[in-house]
Amino acid sequence: MPELTWDATKSIGFEDIDAQHRRLFDIFNTLTRAMETNQEWPAVKNAVDDLVQYAITHFRDEERIMREYDYPGVEKHVQEHTLFLGKVGQFEFGKMMHDPGLANEIFMFLADWIIEHTSTEDVLLGRHIQQKTAAK
Repeated sequence: MPELTWDATKSIGFEDIDAQHRRLFDIFNTLTRAMETNQEWPAVKNAVDDLVQYAITHFRDEERIMREYDYPGVEKHVQEHTLFLGKVGQFEFGKMMHDPGLANEIFMFLADWIIEHTSTEDVLLGRHIQQKTAAK
């Protein structure tokens, strides 16, 4: 299962969001390690719950920042957050403990979405914030 690596190329140039992205990467990696080391379900469930709860917190904070900076792509961005949470809510995390195919599907979705979203949609937000702050 993949681990996510944070580096400067993933920065959007807004420290509050970058710090939260680093934390999301860390939580995802904790979940990956829990699965790879065959930890018991309670440890895996805690990591899953941490990831979902932190994503909710991060999305709320990011959406507030978008509105603060009058980000024109706020509706599309919020929709992506909503779709992500909807998809994650459909996963049967408990079954992945005994189904390597399902575990792989879940992990690949999470890894791909986190990387894709942070490197495209969030980068656009970062550029907008930088333009707004430079104009002041």
